Amino acid sequence: MENIVLILSDTRGVYIPRGFVTGNDPAVLDTAHCDKWHISLDLAATLLNDPYTTESFWDIWVQILESAYFIADDGRKYTLYQDGDLFAIAYDNLTSDQYLDFFGEAREE
Repeated sequence: MENIVLILSDTRGVYIPRGFVTGNDPAVLDTAHCDKWHISLDLAATLLNDPYTTESFWDIWVQILESAYFIADDGRKYTLYQDGDLFAIAYDNLTSDQYLDFFGEAREE
């Protein structure tokens, strides 16, 4: 895997959170995916609801963005980053150039 992986395009709009926790079937949680990313199924289940009418939807999505992580077979730890598109990023493995190219600023050392 690369150090920066595009997971979902921003073309999904407000449905990125649902797409992340469901995979191919937007009505069913992908429990294996949630387990792999260390996401509580209770929290993930909230993202099956309508983002326009579920009061806690965005708070839970932020909580998932801030806490979810995945450990790759090679030991790299990926966390989530959303700026329009949703990415998995192995921050500890980014070179200074990769960091600069992606974030547009030098990494603080």
